[in-house]
Amino acid sequence: MLTLTPPAAVGLDPKRLANIGPHLDRYVDDGNLPGYMVMVARRGRPAYLRLYGQRDVERGLPVQEDTIFRIYSMTKPITSVALLQLYEKGLFQLDNPVSRFIPAFKDLQVYTGGDGDNLQTTFHLGLYITNELVGICSFFKNNHPLIVNASQYQLRGMAILDAYQGLGLGTLILSHGETLLKQQGIPVIWCNARVKATEFYNKMGYKIIGEPFDIKDIGLHYCMYKPL
Repeated sequence: MLTLTPPAAVGLDPKRLANIGPHLDRYVDDGNLPGYMVMVARRGRPAYLRLYGQRDVERGLPVQEDTIFRIYSMTKPITSVALLQLYEKGLFQLDNPVSRFIPAFKDLQVYTGGDGDNLQTTFHLGLYITNELVGICSFFKNNHPLIVNASQYQLRGMAILDAYQGLGLGTLILSHGETLLKQQGIPVIWCNARVKATEFYNKMGYKIIGEPFDIKDIGLHYCMYKPL
């Protein structure tokens, strides 16, 4: 059992802390979360703890102090806390341009589409986990000169967030795209694969065709194709 320090003893307002529960409870009551655990500590001393909802919905087990949660995307909250600390010290203002601190962000332009992005034959897939976009890929009606089939599609822009790699999500989203193409009667798909990605595509049934080639600022690539 966790021992809590009186909030006032570490400079926290118990009335303000009391607002946390009713706010987060609504996410559970409305069905957006099965349950949650929140703890607030200061100076290394826990001063607030609330457990609410279920850790196992199917078995009706409640959230407990020793409940283990799998968490994702912690870069955002950690970075946000660091920025708030810098803001409290007056080291930046909210209306400061990012380029003031990262010059490479100066004079950025907005990409509005091109190379077939908006054609009716093009389609884009996104893979979401708990409302977070973690994977993407696009499919373009485009023929490669080394492939004889009259009707072809090119896979482009496939990516999975680093935190979610190794979970089979690339296979999942690509397989779904291939299924959609099969339903349209498309006989073959191809892509320009970076050298380090060729093993993945080999496992997916893709074969190298032609000689390797270099894409400027990216590196060596192979054209790989797969009959559907």
